[in-house]
Amino acid sequence: MFSKHPLFYFPIMKSIATGHFPRLIRDHNKTWLFNPVLKKRFANRPEERVRLKWVEYLIHQTEWSKSRIGFEAPVTLHRDGSTLRADLVLYTQNMKPHILVECKSGSVSLTPAVAEQAARYNSRVKAQYLVLTNGVQDYWFEQKEGSIKPAAPPFEVAEVLQNIYESENYWTNRGFYSSRSSPEVQTRLKKVLPAFWKNNSQEIRFLDFKESFLPFPMNHFYRIVSSDDEIKMAAGFLGAPESGSFLVGIMNRKGMNEGVVVVNLDDLEAGKRKSVTLFEGKKARQTDISRVSPDFIFEPDPGAIENLPLFLMRFFD
Repeated sequence: MFSKHPLFYFPIMKSIATGHFPRLIRDHNKTWLFNPVLKKRFANRPEERVRLKWVEYLIHQTEWSKSRIGFEAPVTLHRDGSTLRADLVLYTQNMKPHILVECKSGSVSLTPAVAEQAARYNSRVKAQYLVLTNGVQDYWFEQKEGSIKPAAPPFEVAEVLQNIYESENYWTNRGFYSSRSSPEVQTRLKKVLPAFWKNNSQEIRFLDFKESFLPFPMNHFYRIVSSDDEIKMAAGFLGAPESGSFLVGIMNRKGMNEGVVVVNLDDLEAGKRKSVTLFEGKKARQTDISRVSPDFIFEPDPGAIENLPLFLMRFFD
C-alpha cells in the first residue's frame, strides 16, 4: 500500500499538537499523566504523552466532541488474526471512523515502516484519514479511491493558544508552577510561560531523570539550545503544590550532564539574596542571581525569554 513510500516526498509538517502539554498528577513522588476524556491517570510513557498532547489539541483548539474520541480501539489483523490497538480513532457524528492517529515517541522517526504499520491498522479501521505523529512532526494521508495520498488536516481551529494559556489553572495543572506560590509569582509566570513555549526555533523535549535536585521529580518538558557542537542547555519551569515554583537548567557537555542550576522563584520574588543553587558533581553551592541579571527571569520581553537557556549557562562560567 505504501510501496512508493509517500513519506519520502511528503513535506514535513510541524505537529498540530505543538504547544500543548498533558495534565500531570504528582503522587507519592511519582508523576502520572491525566486523561481528560477517560478521567483517569496513565503511566508517564513517551507514546502516552504524545497521545495526550493530541487530545489536548482536539479539546482546546477544535470543535471535536470528547464523545467521538476513541482510545486503543481493537484492530484484528488479517495476516495472523492477532489483535492490536490503535492509539486514537476519531469518529464522525454518525460514529464512523474518520481519522486514525498512530502515535510514536518523540524520539522515534516517522519512517515508511511506521507508515506501513499504520496502513495495516487502517485496512481494518477504514478511516478516511490517517495521521502519523511523534508530537514533533505529523504526516497526514487520505484514503481515497483505493489509494492513499498526502492530505491536509481536516480541522477547523476554534481557539488560539493564547486563550488556552490564559485559562485558570492551565499551567499549575501541568506542573509548570505551583499553586502555592504567591500571587505575584503566579502573575509573572502567566506572562512568561506563553512566550517561553511559543518559541519555534528551539527544540522542546521531555527529559527523564533518575534523581532530582528538587523536592519532587524533575521529569518534565524542557527547551533545549546549543551554544556550540559540544554544549547544550535544557531549561524548564517546574512546580508542585506542596513545594513551590522553580526554574531549572541542565548543562550538558558532549552528551553528559555536567551540572544543574536551580532557581527558587518564590525566594527570588521575596527578595532573598541567595535564591540560586548550583549543583556540580557532588558539590552544591548557593549563589546570588543578581550578579548576572536580577530581572531576567521575570521579564516578559520576548527577546529576554528567548535567551533564558543561554542566560542559565552563565552560572557555569
